[in-house]
Amino acid sequence: MLNVCSRIAFIILGAGTAASAWAQSPGGKNPVEVLDRFSASIQAVAARVSPSVVKILVTRYGSKESAGSRTGLVVGRQQSVGSEVIVGRDGYIITNAHVVADAQRIRVSFMTQPEQSITSVLANSYAPMKDATLIGLFKEGDLALLKVAATGLPALPFAEYKNLRQRPDRLCLPKP
Repeated sequence: MLNVCSRIAFIILGAGTAASAWAQSPGGKNPVEVLDRFSASIQAVAARVSPSVVKILVTRYGSKESAGSRTGLVVGRQQSVGSEVIVGRDGYIITNAHVVADAQRIRVSFMTQPEQSITSVLANSYAPMKDATLIGLFKEGDLALLKVAATGLPALPFAEYKNLRQRPDRLCLPKP
């Protein structure tokens, strides 16, 4: 199944390819230098991608096990959290279908400051969340499209399909 991390991994391909090329290049480059370059490329990709990653909070009602119940099941409120990606400057967000399936309410938290200091992360955790609307589900591909009432968002562009190569490595950048 495809997931949001796989979508982000398309951007990572360049960094992984560069690291592989450095590591396999003739001339015996210093392994520490190769790792430093690889680390710098990952940091550059993370800095570019991070503003487009958002956190969602999904609320739904479902069964919960209960020891005191005759049937063993009780219906209760369930909440789940996920990291998703902004794909449209006008408020479109892509996520996994299983994360938002049967959701009663979906809320999105945006990173309000580009820096990742402890203060900014804590401040962001108390920032008001925006309600999102589920536009559509593609269950077979485990994809869903959400929409929030916002414009000018830092959307992550899709890569050209013809330029993509399948690779075993990937990197997932969750929001704290």
